[in-house]
Amino acid sequence: MTYRSHLSLGGYCVTTLWRGLVGCSALAFGVTLPGGVLRDIYNEARTASPVSAAAEFELKAAEQNVNTQSRLYRPRFSAQVRELLSYQDVSNSTNTAIFQEGSDSYGVTRVLVEMDKPLIDPTIKPRIDAARSRLQQQQYRSQAAVEYQTRDIIIGFLRAARLQELTQSVDRVIARLEKELEAVTKSHEAKVATVTDLQNIRLSLAGMKRDRNSLEQQLRYELAAMGATAQSLKGTALHLSPGADLAALFPAVEQTNSGEAAIGILTAEAEEISQKAAEARRRDLPTLSLYAQYGLDYAAGSVFGGRRDLSGVEVGVVLNWNIFDRGINRSEAKEFEYRRRAKEAELAARQTEQARNDAYGRSLLSQAGGGIAELSDLVQQHDVLQQASARAYAEGKESYLNSLTAYLAFEAALRELIGARHDQLMRHVSFYARSAGWNQDLVEKVDGLFASVN
Repeated sequence: MTYRSHLSLGGYCVTTLWRGLVGCSALAFGVTLPGGVLRDIYNEARTASPVSAAAEFELKAAEQNVNTQSRLYRPRFSAQVRELLSYQDVSNSTNTAIFQEGSDSYGVTRVLVEMDKPLIDPTIKPRIDAARSRLQQQQYRSQAAVEYQTRDIIIGFLRAARLQELTQSVDRVIARLEKELEAVTKSHEAKVATVTDLQNIRLSLAGMKRDRNSLEQQLRYELAAMGATAQSLKGTALHLSPGADLAALFPAVEQTNSGEAAIGILTAEAEEISQKAAEARRRDLPTLSLYAQYGLDYAAGSVFGGRRDLSGVEVGVVLNWNIFDRGINRSEAKEFEYRRRAKEAELAARQTEQARNDAYGRSLLSQAGGGIAELSDLVQQHDVLQQASARAYAEGKESYLNSLTAYLAFEAALRELIGARHDQLMRHVSFYARSAGWNQDLVEKVDGLFASVN
């Protein structure tokens, strides 16, 4: 039967591929190969994204706010000039009047220059400290924005690598089934193969093409989310060595800085609110300022009967005490206290969640190795079975469907192993990032696991 040779040859080719895959553990760790796909995607995304520019401007605004609040200690100068038209009407009611009766209008020029320098103001320091807390928040937010973008790119790349490798397996199956379909169709026309054989291949081929379409859509989505295209992966083999020692490359340390940026933001927010509460409480305290004033009043006419020039200088201190402000300041301070406690409760919850996630992540890593070994052994057993089945069919000792099913089961087990290895890599990378952070160093580490080929 003409289609037996395809089964035997296909089994040999897939076995050779599998054995080559198992034996390439030096790919990422023993041999230096040109990489750079992830690095290029990362650099392009960081350059094109407005996240960095927005974070930088927000940080500069927070820095400027600290400078603004610090200037409250400096003296304030103000000048006011009034050019007025004055009208006066004098009516004497007694014979001893000093001013002459009559009315007149004339121009008046008044100049007032003031200087006010705070000596004691209990509200200024809390305002400066609140601005510094806001600056700290923005520093953490800028750090978090970069980390989130880096995390999304790395995870998106790893997902794309997984989908690419799964697609390669599906493509092998589709190519194999298309050859088988051509051979079985000819044999069916020659009354050698049965309709059942023909329909089983057609059904399997249709199912694999559907899976291929689904994988391709997922791959396009992951690439688009990273700001990349399929062209970015052209000529690149995203093939992780199954023998790679991920635990050595991504050590799971006990002390982690997981969620450092998020925790830092919450801590700084609680501190800012605390300083605002202090400012509200201190508004009821007296303030003391150094005060100076120069005044000039020039009138072209007056009740004295002629022009006059008045000027004067005042220097001293001013005490300002808001003795009772309807309880508004105390009420506002209490509001800030409640908000501070809410932030502290949120911070405690985040820290508890972090500890729980760290423990869960370590548990997953400890269990992952055994699962990979079991799946690897399962694939090898399927490999042996599908080879034996292909030989038995070629010798006429086994049905065609059994032989084809053994091959499809082998590829299905291989795809399961591919998914498990990439899931393990994802867990190692994610847990390692909890202590090392999502940064460019991690991009380089992950990028080194993949090889570019021509």
